[in-house]
Amino acid sequence: MNINELARRYENVKNKTKRHSAIQIMDYENMLIECCREVLIFNENTICLKLAKCTITIVGLDLKMRTYSSGGAYISGILHSVSFEPLDEKKGKNK
Repeated sequence: MNINELARRYENVKNKTKRHSAIQIMDYENMLIECCREVLIFNENTICLKLAKCTITIVGLDLKMRTYSSGGAYISGILHSVSFEPLDEKKGKNK
């Protein structure tokens, strides 16, 4: 096994063991979401992300994802609403 394969496996294990996500909303224009697992929907009016225990849907105007990595996502734009839907923990899908 080479070092790149070992590093990839380590990152996968590390991401799977994160059980909580932290969300910070700064005024109505910026949002930081830590521990994102997957981008489900991304367009100028809706962003939906899979987190450790739920999906989060952000609705607004002129939404942009400034940064995205396993560490988190930084979203900017005019935020209108934020909603959550729990995941079925056994399947990793929405209930």
